[in-house]
Amino acid sequence: KNKIKKEELLIITDDLSLPLGTLRLRKKGSSGGHNGLKDIECVLDSNGIKLKFGIGNDYNRGQQVRYVLGNFLEEDQLLLSNKIQNSITIIQAFTTLGIDKVMTEFNRK
Repeated sequence: KNKIKKEELLIITDDLSLPLGTLRLRKKGSSGGHNGLKDIECVLDSNGIKLKFGIGNDYNRGQQVRYVLGNFLEEDQLLLSNKIQNSITIIQAFTTLGIDKVMTEFNRK
């Protein structure tokens, strides 16, 4: 509708398969079973550029929805605050520098 190029979009998502606070920036990749991401890929007809934010998988069997939609533990708040700031930096750099330069800088750390 807005004629935005797919390579100019950054999909930001949580990821249960990554440890809490882990950030992954990728040009390509599968949805990894993430239903929201599958839907986005279907709508875009592309698997797109993604910034995945690890939320870990510390939940009991059958409690995934409660875990994903619940609150983080108090002891995780400081770590998450720092990682959220890192995410903001990555997002801002993506909008001004493009994916290749951001991946070079971010993935080097």
